[in-house]
Amino acid sequence: MLKLDKPVMEYKNPEFIEMARYITDEYWQQKMMLAANGKFPRKISYRNGEIRFRKPNGMTTEMICDDPSEAAAIVIKFIKKFTGLSSATDNQQSLKRIKSTSNRYKPLSECVWKDLSKSSKIMLIDRYADEISVHMSLNSIQRCNLIKVIQCGLTSSRLNHNQIQMSGGKICKIDGLVYNSGVFTLDPSEVPYKQESVDRRNIIDLNAKYSERRDAKSKPAVPLGSMVQNITNYLSAKLDKTIVTPTFIILNDPDFDINTSSNEINIKSDIDNWSISPDSYDSMSTSFDR
Repeated sequence: MLKLDKPVMEYKNPEFIEMARYITDEYWQQKMMLAANGKFPRKISYRNGEIRFRKPNGMTTEMICDDPSEAAAIVIKFIKKFTGLSSATDNQQSLKRIKSTSNRYKPLSECVWKDLSKSSKIMLIDRYADEISVHMSLNSIQRCNLIKVIQCGLTSSRLNHNQIQMSGGKICKIDGLVYNSGVFTLDPSEVPYKQESVDRRNIIDLNAKYSERRDAKSKPAVPLGSMVQNITNYLSAKLDKTIVTPTFIILNDPDFDINTSSNEINIKSDIDNWSISPDSYDSMSTSFDR
């Protein structure tokens, strides 16, 4: 129960009395009572429902709402932000949050390469390149070459997590990484190229298919002139007409006369008859008159 040493209306800022009634933390309850008497931390002030913090180049302000419970939370948060004040209860809650967070994450100094996230790996590779550049007096091109070789080795799985040794939260050595004549490479004897295993049966099948294609190509080809003559003879037998090879053939057209020469066939586009769909300007129909 909040005890008052004088009537509420005699306080300079009586609204802070109402705020104090909704606070369970004794520390902040006492601070609200001091604010009710017009006492605030250094550079903090209150005027016309607005709490203020004076800065060298201006003033930071925040309005306080009419709800005493919400107003108390706003005032406490504002004072914490600009003064760093906190109660014992606040410190205990912060310590619990830190412990719970630390339990979810493993310290970087205790991690191995396979435990790291992608962004952490990129950061450590960049730091490793900086350290090697300083130690070996590398230029920017050689530094980029170092990073590229490491990243390509990881992408192609030539480098695995066992070959990247870490100590104290940083890369201390990469097995198989060599430097020769100003260029970084991966030693093939320590970091060999991975070759995929091939099924022997697949090789036999491929050889058989290749043999079939080779035999098919070796067969004598029919001369082009004979093919045209065969087609002409077939059509002549069907139509019982002597056919001169046409420019094109029109089938199932009642207006087409077989005796008509190909030079007499006129194709004319009726320009005035084409239309555009109102729903799509890409669809267009064209009629042909012969």
